[in-house]
Amino acid sequence: MSKDLLGFGDNDISELDSKKHQELCLRNPGNDPEVTLEQWTLAHLTRNGLPIGSVVYGVVTECLTDDYSVGDIVCSPGLLDTPEHPGRRIYVTQRLRYECKGAGNEITIPEGELSERLPDPNSELGDIGAGEL
Repeated sequence: MSKDLLGFGDNDISELDSKKHQELCLRNPGNDPEVTLEQWTLAHLTRNGLPIGSVVYGVVTECLTDDYSVGDIVCSPGLLDTPEHPGRRIYVTQRLRYECKGAGNEITIPEGELSERLPDPNSELGDIGAGEL
């Protein structure tokens, strides 16, 4: 592999991707969801009254990748339509799987109102209230 970034070729990038994939597999040998959320909300988004997608947001209690830290308040990218997992709340995006544990809630809102519903990222864990599902 070349020593400077200007010399990266397709093979170099493939090798880096392969190394990153191997590292992630070592961190997650049981193939568990990469992100665990508590105090979560599943939000079904609408535009002009029609459904356009869903996201999940909440407080990170575990992350098996470098995407988030414990205690972060995060909102997933758009969720993919996948079969429900029996006995667990697991939501899937293109890159990560989010498992929601504990009390949470489910809402349907216009997409423009989502930012008003998201907690302040500087909130303390105990300051974020989630209703029961």
